[in-house]
Amino acid sequence: MENDTAAPQGSFTFRIGALDPQQADALPLSAATLDELAERIATTATVIGIGESTRFSRETFGVRDQLFRRLVRRHGFRALAIQDSAGVAARLDRYVQAGKGSAESALDGAWRPWRTAEMAATLEWIRAFNRDHPHDPVRIFGVKPVQAQPRDYDAVRDHVRESAPERWAEVASHLEPIRTAHHTDEHVQRARECTRGARSSTMPAMRSRSSGRCPPSTVPTTSWRACV
Repeated sequence: MENDTAAPQGSFTFRIGALDPQQADALPLSAATLDELAERIATTATVIGIGESTRFSRETFGVRDQLFRRLVRRHGFRALAIQDSAGVAARLDRYVQAGKGSAESALDGAWRPWRTAEMAATLEWIRAFNRDHPHDPVRIFGVKPVQAQPRDYDAVRDHVRESAPERWAEVASHLEPIRTAHHTDEHVQRARECTRGARSSTMPAMRSRSSGRCPPSTVPTTSWRACV
């Protein structure tokens, strides 16, 4: 496990000095800075929360990963709590404990921000650490509240189909974006629907304008409000 706290993605940047970004200096977040930061936050804390200003950011995840590794190896932290369900966390924990399968397969079904090469590398690092410390392993836990799954929405649709078939199409249309949001976020699905609707409505509107007519019904103003 040599160089296990070396930054795998080059240097990271952060701002120090004045609160005004216009006056602050951007400096590399060096290994020494990460060491000092880990030391400072671990001195009095037993539970440490590391958030982010944006998801899917390689640089942000890299900083968190390096802090996590230092907290584990140098300060005795042995638990990683992730924003995902208990079931997902259990699969990740099984991988880092037993090493069956791969980190990528363990992430199947996880929340999309976790399904990255960087997260897979973190799981592999934890697995290697646990292999070297079988009596003092790092465990993974899920802290996301229980939420409805696609099968739960299917049960509602089946009930409506049997008890009120005349309402089934309406209910199904409302539930489908929510049901499939486990794979594609609901706001992304609705934005795509609005984009398709706008494209289909724009051409008739343009043709009407060219002939001096612009029927209000062809301008999807209410659809755009619904998408915001």
